[in-house]
Amino acid sequence: MIELFWLLLPVAALSGWWVARFGDRGRSRKRASALSADYYRGLNFLLNEEQDKALEVFMRLVEVDSETIETHLALGGLFRRRGEVDRAIRIHQNLLARPSLDQLQRSVALLELAKDYMHAGLLDRAETLFRDLVRQRSQLKESLEHLLELYQRENEWQAAIDVARELGAMSGESLKPVIAHCYCEIGLQHKKNNVIDKAIAALKSATAEDPRSVRPNILLGNIFFEDGQYQAAYRHYLRIFEQDEEFIPEILDRVIECVEKGIPAPEFESYVRILSKDQKRSMLIPGLARYIFITQGFEPAIGYINEQLKRSPTLRSLKEWVVLEKLGQREQHAQLFIVIEALRKVLQQLPSYQCRQCGYASTMLSWQCPGCHHWSSIKPGTRFLSH
Repeated sequence: MIELFWLLLPVAALSGWWVARFGDRGRSRKRASALSADYYRGLNFLLNEEQDKALEVFMRLVEVDSETIETHLALGGLFRRRGEVDRAIRIHQNLLARPSLDQLQRSVALLELAKDYMHAGLLDRAETLFRDLVRQRSQLKESLEHLLELYQRENEWQAAIDVARELGAMSGESLKPVIAHCYCEIGLQHKKNNVIDKAIAALKSATAEDPRSVRPNILLGNIFFEDGQYQAAYRHYLRIFEQDEEFIPEILDRVIECVEKGIPAPEFESYVRILSKDQKRSMLIPGLARYIFITQGFEPAIGYINEQLKRSPTLRSLKEWVVLEKLGQREQHAQLFIVIEALRKVLQQLPSYQCRQCGYASTMLSWQCPGCHHWSSIKPGTRFLSH
């Protein structure tokens, strides 16, 4: 609780100065004396870890006059940051009960109380207060930002879209990428409920909102692929090659399967010729080797991956080499199956994705980082995929 000590240290001195400067002298001395006694009594409770008693004293102390509201708010915020949300709520509720607050002070206190509720997981109460502030046009930007966070936590995606539009219009900040992800989440909900036409419509809305986002095309490609519409799936997957090359490994296997199904792929073949010459794209080597095997046969494929293993050896390329060797042998050797399975298990344990904002690493792709909650910040990590 040492933070509280330094936070509250100036309170007695400042309050005593105010009383001495503006109050009646006799009365001033009595008030300053009482204030000083209460203050040091509160500090004594604080240093003895009797936090509830200290809180009671300091709350009475702050009530002496409305000039100390900033200290009151700072104290509540400090308790919230320390995870002592019950104490923060008590402070802000106590503050709101005071009739002397002006409109601005009341709106700030309401905002802090709403943040307390949100921190405590009391999301319905938090939403009510944030909504009240939005209706009053008070603390508008911060209230909308917290509402957007709240609706995302609650998976209320249409409400999140509405708030994001309002926040974007008010602040001038483009929130189209966030809105696009919300439409993707709606599309996934419809897909889970097997309402495919609505899922496709939501994903097309996502693309219209943010044409640069790869996520809608990945999801649309998956929907069409699973429905056997390989030409439509291939068309959506191919767009990712132009949008963001880092996500090509996510769809490369499916693109190759579309080719296996007989889909003409002249554009993909031109991409393959370019990508296969670039040693920096080592994460694509296994998929490209498989494509060469499908279209040209075993010898060109094993020759390609042998050359790549000499230039930039990775576990993933090694696994693909073993798979190709197994496919190319007429007699199957049990040892190859053992090696393939061992490599598969090792690769499953390696983090393949990393957040470009906070560094969070994962074995699975998340479109919203669990660490910093940024959208689209997690991408296939080059240093991980180079294993």
